[in-house]
Amino acid sequence: MRRFNRSFSPRPPSRHVWSLTAIWLGLMLGGLGNAADFSQAQGLLDAYAERADRAAVAAAVVHGDALLWSGATGTANKELGIAADDDTVFLVASISKTVTATSVMQLVEDGQLDLDKDVNTYLPFALRNPKQPGAVITLRHLLAHTSGLSDIYWDSVFSDLTTEEGDPELSLADFCRAFLTLGGTFYYPATFTTTPPGTAFGYSNLGYALVGCIVENVAGKPFDDFTKQRIFTPLGMTRTSWRVADFQDEDMAMSYGHYGEVYGNYTLSAYPVGGLRTTVKDLSRFLRAFMLGGTLEGQTILQPVSVREMRRLQYQDVADAAPQALGWIEMDFAEEESSRTFLGHSGGSGGVSTLMAYDPAAKTGAIIFTNGTPRGQDDWDELVGLFQTLVDEGDEQADRGSSR
Repeated sequence: MRRFNRSFSPRPPSRHVWSLTAIWLGLMLGGLGNAADFSQAQGLLDAYAERADRAAVAAAVVHGDALLWSGATGTANKELGIAADDDTVFLVASISKTVTATSVMQLVEDGQLDLDKDVNTYLPFALRNPKQPGAVITLRHLLAHTSGLSDIYWDSVFSDLTTEEGDPELSLADFCRAFLTLGGTFYYPATFTTTPPGTAFGYSNLGYALVGCIVENVAGKPFDDFTKQRIFTPLGMTRTSWRVADFQDEDMAMSYGHYGEVYGNYTLSAYPVGGLRTTVKDLSRFLRAFMLGGTLEGQTILQPVSVREMRRLQYQDVADAAPQALGWIEMDFAEEESSRTFLGHSGGSGGVSTLMAYDPAAKTGAIIFTNGTPRGQDDWDELVGLFQTLVDEGDEQADRGSSR
């Protein structure tokens, strides 16, 4: 098993990433079939998997409260000879942050957290930026990537932060202490910037590790237990977990590198950052609940006011800021500025590239999981091309259904 050297920390996709290849895919396979079965969608997945060199690809299309279609192609695990299907469990990388942000808002609704208070109110250790001793970091800063915490050292030690066999034993609190307190194993001065919180955008995985630590400390139970009880179980997400131990090897898509090297079913020590494992069908339930204001099939995970706050773009007056909401990112995949924008998140790590997004106006969205390492902008363009074509077909299917 070959180890990878660093994480791929996905930044928000370019707002103009619709490649010529993606347009070709859309023209060639734009008609995905009839309203009953998305009959040609399998061909679209097969074409993408071949062009992007992915061992396996799984996808789902949603509209309103309905899962319109889900499917998969390829091999989930070459060594075991297991084909992928829409029940295959994938590591989803930074899509996980949407779930982590949701857990924060649940505790805000419970009156246990305040987005705009000093995070030291909720931490089991003292956090201070040594370059700005008086600066106050809040949960809103962390969720919107404006905290002043940098991933510069995180990226360089990523391999040390993963576990190949089993799940990490280090608590989230101890993990964060190691990075953020003087004398910690991974303490590095450059982790702290000189930019005051709320004044500059800087995508920070470390910031989301701190968010997970706060949720765990305030909830008084492990983060994975909290999210299972408050999100996964209510929504019927029975094949979703942060823990490798909750699945058999044959359940999971193996992670593969650029040249087919096996990365293994690794676990992040700071798993709320990007360690969620789920299926496209399971995650579609979370996406639909969020799209519908926090409730799916009578099960409420958030109140509509919380969903609206999570969707609202934060710190728009910050120069060079991404269109960042709370845990979600606004995306525009058109070549030219258009009125259609999506809300979602991408994910990328060793052997993983994923995308989940939806159109808040049309309430149509798609999810794509792959078990291959991202290879730069062209690779993401291919992924976006697949996403856009699936969403377009979802819109057409929804229109056909409403006209009956």
